[in-house]
Amino acid sequence: VLLGVLGGLLGAFFCWGNIEFNRGAGIRQTPTRDVFFIILFTSISSYPMLWTANLSSPTIRILFQDCGNVEASDLAKMRTLCTGTEPSLDGMLCVQLLCACVIRLIQMTFTFGCAVPCGLFVPSLYTGACLGRVVGIGMKLLAVATGGALLDPAVVNPGVYAMVGAAAVLGGVCRVTISLVVICLELTGGSQIIPAFMLALLISKWVGDLFTGGIYDMCIELRGYPFLHEEDDVTFNTRACDIMDTDLVCITTNPGTIKELRAELRRHEYSLFPVVSSPEDHQFHGVLHKEEILDFLDKYVRENQTINEDQVQTSFDPDAKDPNTLPLADHLDHLLLNIVPDTPLAQVHNIFRGLGVKVVIVVRFGKLIGMITKKSFVHSFHHGHIGHIGEDPVLLDGSAQDEQAPKGNALEEALLEGIEGKR
Repeated sequence: VLLGVLGGLLGAFFCWGNIEFNRGAGIRQTPTRDVFFIILFTSISSYPMLWTANLSSPTIRILFQDCGNVEASDLAKMRTLCTGTEPSLDGMLCVQLLCACVIRLIQMTFTFGCAVPCGLFVPSLYTGACLGRVVGIGMKLLAVATGGALLDPAVVNPGVYAMVGAAAVLGGVCRVTISLVVICLELTGGSQIIPAFMLALLISKWVGDLFTGGIYDMCIELRGYPFLHEEDDVTFNTRACDIMDTDLVCITTNPGTIKELRAELRRHEYSLFPVVSSPEDHQFHGVLHKEEILDFLDKYVRENQTINEDQVQTSFDPDAKDPNTLPLADHLDHLLLNIVPDTPLAQVHNIFRGLGVKVVIVVRFGKLIGMITKKSFVHSFHHGHIGHIGEDPVLLDGSAQDEQAPKGNALEEALLEGIEGKR
């Protein structure tokens, strides 16, 4: 329990410190210089101490060892951990291990997120192993001081505490539970200490969640990756029209000359543009992918150097017959998923998660109303930016069309006429 609490606190501190460091302006803008300073800082801070000067992986293995079950060569390496075949209870050893724990925690706080994929798993295990070994030595001292009244000194193994501490810190950093328990079982082969691993990992996750999220979740949010979690405890009570983007940059079916179209596309940083009939009539025709159409236009101009791009018109209308117009209807993407404004957000959430789409188009009676990107949905999902049903712009804009639409008996008569006409 104690190791679980300490692991959760250290994991929360690491997550907070690393995110704050990475959030600093310009910190990671020069990867080569960033890695150089990390190497310099790690070398200078690690060299003075025996426990940090050696490689982390062999040191972790030594911290896990039981003094009574190691060979003579291993005992030579563990000369500060063991006194013969008994674990050392020296107070100076505890101070050294705590200093090594703090140093490695600070190092990994600055290292994770640099251009080199390192600074998380092994340093977390190292930090937890040092901390767990200190707690194990403390429990051994307590058992000896009480004369075995509380627990038998012979059964207190600081190496086991080091294993549990390593798992607790890694669990506090990554917030993983079941998978890490299985990994610990595979690494140690000790099924009898699985309950200790489970208890420490659960407590470290609970304690860490009180202060911060897991390091991966926080990095995803910091970098703005459009990743959706499986939120079982969330009930959506809003619709697509409450979070859709309505201020869109659209391209008309007759956008002008080649030069004007290229300039319009390059003026904006968006990667796709909805195509509508006209600025007044937002009849939706499809979506234009910026890179694809620019590559086509650039290639067309290069291969036809005799043409004047200031005079050749372009058109996305499939019925365009003018020989002096460059037809571009084949470059429209008609396969994007269309939804109506009243689509529940629960269904939009399932669309983004299940289908893997990045954009959905919101249409009403075939007219473009808005658009929802996965990034905007994730932002609204995490920050609670939703609209108000009473001020729904879709209902206001579509009121005239609703009045013209057949209702009641008129709708029934229209359906019957359509059926008879079909027959």
